[in-house]
Amino acid sequence: MTLPARRGSIRHAMLAYSLLLVLALSLAFILIGARLSYQSQLASTRRQLASAADLKQRQIERWVEERESDLAVLATEPSLQQLLAVLRTAPGESPERLNAYSEIAVRLTGFLRKKVAFVELALLDADTGRTMVSTDVLREGESHFTAAYFQHGQRELYVQPPVFDPTVNGPTMLIARPVEEPGGDVLAVLVGRANLADLGVLIQAGSGMGGQGETYLVSDAGLYIAGSRGMDVAAQGEVGSVGVRRALLRVAGSGRYVNDWGQDVLGTYRWVPKMEVALLIEQDWTVVVAAAYRQAATMAGVVGVAAVLAAAAALLLTRRIVRPITELTAVASDIAAGNLERVAPLQRADEMGLLAHAFNEMTRQLRNLVATLEQRVAERTQALQEANAELEAFAYSVSHDLRAPLRATQGLSQALLEDCGDQLDAVGRDYVLRIQGSAQRMDTLIQDLLAYSRIARANVEFKVVSLELVLQDVLLQLESAIREQDARVTVEKPLPAVVGHYPTLAQVVANLVANAIKFVAPDVQPRVRIWAEKRDGVVRLWVEDNGIGIAPEHYERIFCVFERLHGIETYPGTGIGLAIVRKGMQRMGGAVGLDSTVGEGSDFWIELPVGDENARR
Repeated sequence: MTLPARRGSIRHAMLAYSLLLVLALSLAFILIGARLSYQSQLASTRRQLASAADLKQRQIERWVEERESDLAVLATEPSLQQLLAVLRTAPGESPERLNAYSEIAVRLTGFLRKKVAFVELALLDADTGRTMVSTDVLREGESHFTAAYFQHGQRELYVQPPVFDPTVNGPTMLIARPVEEPGGDVLAVLVGRANLADLGVLIQAGSGMGGQGETYLVSDAGLYIAGSRGMDVAAQGEVGSVGVRRALLRVAGSGRYVNDWGQDVLGTYRWVPKMEVALLIEQDWTVVVAAAYRQAATMAGVVGVAAVLAAAAALLLTRRIVRPITELTAVASDIAAGNLERVAPLQRADEMGLLAHAFNEMTRQLRNLVATLEQRVAERTQALQEANAELEAFAYSVSHDLRAPLRATQGLSQALLEDCGDQLDAVGRDYVLRIQGSAQRMDTLIQDLLAYSRIARANVEFKVVSLELVLQDVLLQLESAIREQDARVTVEKPLPAVVGHYPTLAQVVANLVANAIKFVAPDVQPRVRIWAEKRDGVVRLWVEDNGIGIAPEHYERIFCVFERLHGIETYPGTGIGLAIVRKGMQRMGGAVGLDSTVGEGSDFWIELPVGDENARR
């Protein structure tokens, strides 16, 4: 039946498609431009944050080094060292000791006035840890023997991480160092308690991040130390945004997160080991994306103008192309209705003419193909049936004709041993036993070849299969081998269901378990662990053993037919078992692999799609 022509519909469709294409491309350009603007602005801000962090870290480290240098100048004054020696050795209320105490106190107080960064200076006895002299006289006599700054300060320069100090309503930091006499003996530990207020001023100084930028320090305990929000924030307790947590883990990086003041920010964070604090510099997220929005708006305007021009061009192009296509429609409708004798009447010198010629050539070839198709199908079907018949005949011959002589050989050799065994010497009996063994191995080889052939050509119908039922049947099948090897097989349940072919899957699992029991070192009890895991829509079943292991260079070789890594005298077999495993998994659309260590064991695994958890055989 000839389909009716629908004049004008192609034009409308092409026009609609053209406009949709223009619109889609316009939207794609806008989205791509917005994305590129976003990425460019994000990268630029990240670089700016990193540069600001580098600058601030250098300033912080320089500030700490200056405080360390201040204490070093005081600790190395010869006069202070002499006074300390007198203070430690003179009797308790002697004039010499009192005079030494007074002069040291004056020196510490004068030094404190010059170095306003310190709020307290103290000298701790090197033997007892008690405060001998302090600018805060109320703290003299206190013991600091167990304090970390005293223990470390006896040996080396030590900087204690900042803590919140309620006496100054802000964070302070202890710096300790030994005061040594010329002979090298430690006289005292000089401890300076630095007020981080001027460090806060340094942090608040401009970092080029604008009014929406944040720069602050956080102690190892998660306390706000100093920053652009001022020192009053330090009394508000702990902070713990994503950036703070990562910096406290000594991880340096940058990213978008919500800070502790509820702002959506792009921040960079790092750990400053010199001061044992986290440094964070953040920029308001709206500032980051504002430039990208402006660029995207500009690009949208340009693309909009281009879209209007493209739409006008599409309208003109549609009118030129549609007319010859409409003429071809009638011819195509007749051919679709079964009239293969119809030809396109178009006579044009452009692409439409070539299309009409190709259309006519196509219908001619189609007529020829239809005429010969049935004959070719019949010939190929006959050839396939003959090939299948030959395979069936071969399998029957192998199964019956070839195995019959082997059974006769086995029976006759057994009868020879039973009836004439006492007439044979040791060499003769050994020959008969070798004949029996060879016949048995040949029979096993034929059976394995048949199994491989069946798996390779059998019809595989996929169903949901319970792995627990498969393992139950396999362990029952291998019960005698497990008992003979004194093997310990552990199955960790529950096992999920998979999509596969039950007989093929049972053969695969049986071969893996049998190999796990067989390939173990002498005098070693075989231990096999079977478990399963789900990953990305598939189930991976593991068969782990404590066997002899396989070297990595043999991982691929062991799955080939007749490939053996050991002599038949050491480990009997035909070398087909793992080939059957791979072929079976290929037929089921799965995968097989292993991890192994020579001398420790092997972990074989197979993968199949996840099935219904309530599946049954």
